[in-house]
Amino acid sequence: MKVLIISAHSEPIICGIGDYTKVLSENLRVSGIDVVTIGLKSNTMFRFLKSFRIIYLIHKILKNNKFDMIHLQYEAFSFNQSYLLPIYLMHQSQPFIVTFHEVFQKSLMQVWRDKKIIKNCSAAIVNDRGRYLSLLKLSPESKNKIHTLSVGSNLPNPQAQITSQKFLVGYFGFINAVKRLETLFVTFRLIHKQFPLAKLRLIGDFNPNAAEIINWKKWTVAHKLDHSVEWIGACQPLKASELIQQCQLMILPFSDGASPRRGSLQACLALGKALITSQPLLDEPEMKGLCFMSSDDVSLWASKAIQILESPNLRESYEKTSLKISENFSWDKISQSHLDIYSKIMKLKD
Repeated sequence: MKVLIISAHSEPIICGIGDYTKVLSENLRVSGIDVVTIGLKSNTMFRFLKSFRIIYLIHKILKNNKFDMIHLQYEAFSFNQSYLLPIYLMHQSQPFIVTFHEVFQKSLMQVWRDKKIIKNCSAAIVNDRGRYLSLLKLSPESKNKIHTLSVGSNLPNPQAQITSQKFLVGYFGFINAVKRLETLFVTFRLIHKQFPLAKLRLIGDFNPNAAEIINWKKWTVAHKLDHSVEWIGACQPLKASELIQQCQLMILPFSDGASPRRGSLQACLALGKALITSQPLLDEPEMKGLCFMSSDDVSLWASKAIQILESPNLRESYEKTSLKISENFSWDKISQSHLDIYSKIMKLKD
């Protein structure tokens, strides 16, 4: 079976969708699937390439190669809000699968696009229950086409045993409005009042929101925390794993709630870290047992963080919970689920 996987992201771009596509492709190849992955090296290139140009490039690839199916890793923002590519792909002779890497915004254009895609695709994959319900509501008759598959961790496990550093709090992921940095920094400020030796380590790509980073750096100076915050930035996956492992506690606030589609959350789970995160907007049974915070009150976040930092037994309990939950989102399961979907489509095709 030969599968063309299309993504807006590819190496050396460091992002959740790019990492997801890379690891998924690697696992599918191990399973015997002939995978060809294409993507642009820089997201910004789409701003200079018209939609018809993108389609023309993919048309040439399809013309010169024989694929059994096409699988699009889709996020409208990454394709410069263009809906033409999925529309083009759904009218090809090969079965067309789409994985939606975005939340449902309820815009008229997105509703129209989603209805058209779900009606004409062979299968639609979503990363969490909320997106599943949004597609199901738009097209109840397409229920059998819609599959919920989480993302997996995009970080490797360090080979050597790494000891966590006392009172070291970590954050991993992109810096953007969804991540609620105000909750993170104000919570850490309260932690620091309790433990003056506490440090906050931020790991992730800061470039997309450099201006916001500058503002928060000024904030740490104003609150005399600048010497207690480590701005690590982007780094290689293994290095990121090691830096996360050194933290006693991870804090991951999300304005739209924790979700299995968050690669940063999945990485912390797979590394077995005690963590505090936002309450999911919808019930996510596979994540039951995590330390969810339903309130925006940072004093409650800080109180829970201090409790975990003070208690080795409680911290160990949350670490075991993270590892146990991560088993629900292993790449073995994700890859096998993709294989099952591919095989079902090929049988229907034959």
